[in-house]
Amino acid sequence: MKLHDNAEWLNTQYIINQLNLKQVAILANVNQGTIRNRLKKFNIPIRTSQQGIKLYRIKNNTIGLHEDPNWLYEQYVINKLSTRDIEKLANVSRSVIRHNLKRFNISTRSISDGLFIKQDQINTSVQKYWQDPEKHQQQSETMIRVQSLRKPELSASAKLNWQNNREAIVAGIIRVHSTPEARQQSADNTRRLWTIAEYRDKITSTKASPEYLAQNTARSIKISKAITDLITNGKLQIHTNYKHGYYESSKAGRLHYRSSWELEYFQYLDNNIDVLEYNVEPLYIPYELNGITRNYIPDILVYYIDGHLELIEIKPSNMLSQPKNAAKITAGQSHCELLDVSYIVITEHELRALGIKV
Repeated sequence: MKLHDNAEWLNTQYIINQLNLKQVAILANVNQGTIRNRLKKFNIPIRTSQQGIKLYRIKNNTIGLHEDPNWLYEQYVINKLSTRDIEKLANVSRSVIRHNLKRFNISTRSISDGLFIKQDQINTSVQKYWQDPEKHQQQSETMIRVQSLRKPELSASAKLNWQNNREAIVAGIIRVHSTPEARQQSADNTRRLWTIAEYRDKITSTKASPEYLAQNTARSIKISKAITDLITNGKLQIHTNYKHGYYESSKAGRLHYRSSWELEYFQYLDNNIDVLEYNVEPLYIPYELNGITRNYIPDILVYYIDGHLELIEIKPSNMLSQPKNAAKITAGQSHCELLDVSYIVITEHELRALGIKV
């Protein structure tokens, strides 16, 4: 009797030893079609192509992490990672991660729950950052370098603001409610208090006082700086219609760009032999709009080989006349005049003149 006509031998090779059709055909010295016919004849179940691929991955230890339900549960539920974070670990797309979460009956989070978890992780990460002496020292050195570009009399107050900002982050003052329940409770308390006439009158009169306006302005500056630092360090993502992402610069390191124009100009600076180095979003410039003091952060500070500096703002020409942008540009020009630094606004016209497609 030939090997492939023996039902017991076929069952041993195909089911127990888990050989595929090709491997069994080689052993029996026949083609794969003959083996398939004999399997049907002896009522031996034939694996589907998907089952065959999975079996191959298991035997060769190439099965992906995302195929392990325990690993997926640990990352998504216990470690509270997002599908974006898990896709990087498993080296697959987010759609595959979502599919496997449903496939293994792991309940997925809503968008609002995901945002609360992300904000809580950011707060924890920032607090750890500021409590690390080494990173604190690095930030101090960067602070001193940036302060050297400002007027000497401003450096003391700027350092004080920076220190207050650090203490506020560590203390958890600059923080949002980390759970939907806490957020709802805060909203309910506010609504209840505003039904009391005495409380309402007291708050209204207090907010109109010069002392409150001064404190509120200082607090707004603190929060603005804290949020800007999170964005600059890549710890907080801002959703925008403009192209954004990260770019590895040969002169400035890893940069976060917020538009395709910024990316194109970063590449132009890297290829410009007259540029020694450049910094992105290097300093804060205070400006006033509608009686409120705000912070303006220019796009790029360029150091040239001949020693001169340029502070650059990249903005579409049709946005220059907007009150907010006009106030920023005026503040930038005044600040640079005091520092003897060139202030340049680059629009699509200047980019085209440099040979950059916009």
